[in-house]
Amino acid sequence: MMATVHKTMRKLSEFLLRRKTAQPADAQQEDYHAHMYLGNMYLALGDVTQAEVEYSRAYALSPSEESRKPLAAIRKRRTEQCYSADKYVATASAA
Repeated sequence: MMATVHKTMRKLSEFLLRRKTAQPADAQQEDYHAHMYLGNMYLALGDVTQAEVEYSRAYALSPSEESRKPLAAIRKRRTEQCYSADKYVATASAA
């Protein structure tokens, strides 16, 4: 089931990437919402990397506070995870 969801989401993502960038504003707004939705779905599935990609695409289409918040939250989360991993490695090396 999860593999099917992932496959469907990837197809939607690929479709959005193939669309021409010279589109009417309404179409860009629809793409923005699609990328936000994909970001939310990937995050729910635990795929933080792909969620960040989709939120970044949404922010590029519509740089607003609404699209900035989830992107900033993911980047902060990833930074904290890297810091925790570095701290663990340093502690393990010292032992």
